[in-house]
Amino acid sequence: MAVLLDFEKPLEELLEQLEKAQETHEKGKVDMSDTISQLTKKINNEKKELYSNLTGWQKVQISRHQDRPYTLDYINAITKNFIELH
Repeated sequence: MAVLLDFEKPLEELLEQLEKAQETHEKGKVDMSDTISQLTKKINNEKKELYSNLTGWQKVQISRHQDRPYTLDYINAITKNFIELH
């Protein structure tokens, strides 16, 4: 599960429900595709609402989030052979 910031805590319960529904669906016991799609829509709507009214500090927290890619992640995605020159 992803690391959530303080203002993203309302998403935590929905993400847990989605994860459980996906696990149940993958095990093949019950068809949970409708529930998964409904939860995905709820999560997307909640994210839109949360991220539409961010304070300055919340924007800084997002920019410094530990799950954000680093420069080397981009470099490795762009090229296979990278040599750092000094």
